[in-house]
Order: sequence, then C-alpha cells, then structure tokens
Amino acid sequence: MRTISSEQLDFLRRFYYLLDTIEEGFSYILSSFDDIQYVERDQVLMDIIVAMKEIDSTRHLFDSLFPKDFSITEEMGMLDEMMEKLDFISFQPVHLEPFIKQELYPTYVKWKDLLQKKLKKYVTH
Repeated sequence: MRTISSEQLDFLRRFYYLLDTIEEGFSYILSSFDDIQYVERDQVLMDIIVAMKEIDSTRHLFDSLFPKDFSITEEMGMLDEMMEKLDFISFQPVHLEPFIKQELYPTYVKWKDLLQKKLKKYVTH
C-alpha cells in the first residue's frame, strides 16, 4: 500500500464518508415517493447534484494520489455515467420516481460500493 500524507488521508476520509452522505440523500428521496412528510426532495436532489459535481472536480486528485496500477482511476472513470444521468435530470423533463429508482440510484450505489471497497484500506486502518 502506498504511503500517503495526513492531508491526503484526510481528503480520502472525507471523500469516503461523503459517498455515504449522498446515499443517505438518495434514501430520503426514495422515501419521499411514498411518504408526503418528506417535503425537501427537490432540495436534497439539488444537494446531491452539487456534491457529485464537486466529486467530479476532484477526479484529477486521484490520478496523483494513486499509481496507475491501482484501479481507482477506473472507478473514477465510471463517474462519467453518473454525471450523464445527473445532467439528464437537469436538462430533460423526466418522471423522477422511475428514473431515480431504476437508473440513477442503482448506478450510484454500484459506483459507490466499488469505490469504497478500494478506498477502505486507506481510510479505516
């Protein structure tokens, strides 16, 4: 395992747990489709979009943190699919419930799980 600085470790930890926070946001949105008490769905979705754009802007940091043989850059490449789906929401009128349940959320969870599996050895030891 590569040695990383304390600043890099802090970045990785924050990134790792941000992924969980985004998933919690998706859980809120999914719950809002069945329960009218969840009234902040649009705001939570916008927060997720902003967070994902911030993650996208950090992509280059992973290239400098990890050697080319470490496949985290491949997982970061999967981010393109997520960003396309988020852009689709921003620019196309869609029926949110089926789109989020059937496309956006499953894509996010797959990407998050793969990425966290790779990062876990850095952030949890």
